Amino acid sequence: MPFRYNRGSDAELVWASSAKEFKGGFQFLMNKQPGSDRRDRRTRGSSKDDEGETEEFINEELRVGGPLLCPLPATSQTILDPTSRYNEILNSDAMLAAIQEILIEHGITLKDASVGMQTPEWFPQDPPIVTLTILATKSTVHDEWLQACQRLHTMLVLHEFPDISVEIIDPRAMLPRFTTPLFRTDKLFLVWDRVLSIILDSIDLADIIVISCWRYGVSSTAEENPPTIIITVDRNSSRRWKPLREKVVSILDANHIDDVAVLVEKGRVFRSMDKAGVPSSLWQQRQTLPGVSLGNTVDLDTSATFGGYIELQNQKGEWYQFGLTCYHAVLAPETVNENKQGESTACTDSDLLLISSTVQLSWDGKGAEWNDPVAKEVLAVQQPSRQDLQEEKISIQQQINRIADQKFLANRAMMARGELSPLSSRIHVAQERNLHDLETIMSQINTFDEERMRLGHVVCASGFRLKTMRNSDHPIHLDWALIMLDKRRIGHNRVDSYGPPRFRLPCDIINQPIEPEHGMLLYKMGRSTEWTEGLYNSLQTAVIEKKTVATREAVVCGTKGRQFADTGDSGSFVFTKDLEFVGMIFATHARGDGYITLASSLFEDIKAKTGAMDIRLPGPDIRDMSQIMASLQGYSVSKSPFGATA
Repeated sequence: MPFRYNRGSDAELVWASSAKEFKGGFQFLMNKQPGSDRRDRRTRGSSKDDEGETEEFINEELRVGGPLLCPLPATSQTILDPTSRYNEILNSDAMLAAIQEILIEHGITLKDASVGMQTPEWFPQDPPIVTLTILATKSTVHDEWLQACQRLHTMLVLHEFPDISVEIIDPRAMLPRFTTPLFRTDKLFLVWDRVLSIILDSIDLADIIVISCWRYGVSSTAEENPPTIIITVDRNSSRRWKPLREKVVSILDANHIDDVAVLVEKGRVFRSMDKAGVPSSLWQQRQTLPGVSLGNTVDLDTSATFGGYIELQNQKGEWYQFGLTCYHAVLAPETVNENKQGESTACTDSDLLLISSTVQLSWDGKGAEWNDPVAKEVLAVQQPSRQDLQEEKISIQQQINRIADQKFLANRAMMARGELSPLSSRIHVAQERNLHDLETIMSQINTFDEERMRLGHVVCASGFRLKTMRNSDHPIHLDWALIMLDKRRIGHNRVDSYGPPRFRLPCDIINQPIEPEHGMLLYKMGRSTEWTEGLYNSLQTAVIEKKTVATREAVVCGTKGRQFADTGDSGSFVFTKDLEFVGMIFATHARGDGYITLASSLFEDIKAKTGAMDIRLPGPDIRDMSQIMASLQGYSVSKSPFGATA
């Protein structure tokens, strides 16, 4: 098990305010002594701004705790096991009295108390931390909370709760953060590209993941939150971050920009995986649904999203239809299995397909060429992913088991004999109806699974290339895969995979692409978060590649403090309120931002890779896929129907 230490609220590492005060800026309790630049500063939640060694018990302005303190934002789950000893902590009058006595001695008024399993929302894979949480209000900075917290933990250890942590927290520490694009009137808006270039040229990029700018704060009104440069770094880094913060502040001051805050936070950028439901219409219609899960046919652990359909035009003016998703969404498990000649060996599906590391590295570096025979076999995909298929079967079976318990079976027998009361009969009839619906869905899923309804295979892919596009001075990430679809699974780009569209969007197909404008409302359907709404930020975000190369990516944030995308949403199509195609998500930030490849860049690279003359989204008429597949049979890895050669 990896070493665990008290992370505290370390999603925020170091922070410097703007010189101008904003109502939605982060609040302090102590009398602030800003520097000559009129900026307040904070390190790990404390305005003492001390970046020394982390203590076992963390003492922040609005939160103290230990020995392990879950990073914020956190999710707390109630301990449901009635036999758990942890329930004794708050159910025992003696224990409650002892807790109250300690709090009173330190001048703390208890507002609420709970015991739960805390998990950080940004790092959901972390083991949960059993925590006694004391909710209170703090008016001044002092050490009384820390001393009370240590005494409470000592008392719990003496009562044989050695693995529990204790936190005392002010509700203000749990206020949600809101992210919106900068206003066009903000000083930083017009000079962001230049300032970002200066920052990238002036700092050590080691352990830095993302550099972006937003209006960011605790107010739901964007005007009240300060423009903020947010630097996301590797959470396992041991680097000291105050020098970086001060370097960025000095760059802002040199450019006479005093209304911008600087935040260095720990975080992650995700590509795939998570849990999600599967629309029941998939089992009935068999058509491949945009916005629904997709995965490699031999991968049991990874899922992403099928974006939708596009059409490519050849030199004769003929159009061919393909599916589109991310390259990383279709990869097979990276397990090496080499024969005596050192070549990759394909196994049966049940044995799991194994891929040579050299072949995988080749695809990563330059992409999968047109109709590559190895890619055709190894990069076979299905919808839903195997992970989601099995999760759905387990979920449906659990629902069936909850209904068809011993009491239900007994009532069924009594119903047959006419022995149930009218009220019990009505309840039982409703349960029978629900059971029938669930069993029908399970039967459809099993039939779908037995028929091996494969979606298709990858016919061409980008790999993980970096490329500078036309009309740009900076590279972007490329991460796309074209899928040759099974004729039984061909569908359309209608936005009703999860039922009627949300946000009052029309129930129609996605239209031809446009270039989004700054602050434009955008939408997506994705595997993990389904329907979401976001705001486009035309100020590109720097994503650090291999500690040296910074790409410039388009990004969308969620509205009203909500996520725009989460793990597993990679591959989702992004579009406007009029269903105009904008681009495709290829990665997500732990905060919920979605990184997208704009349609113009996406289509430009697909045309360069395949030789296609033009690309469009298909109209409402569905072409016969068997004719398309027959017309492509004669094309090998060396030649595509669009003129590209390997």
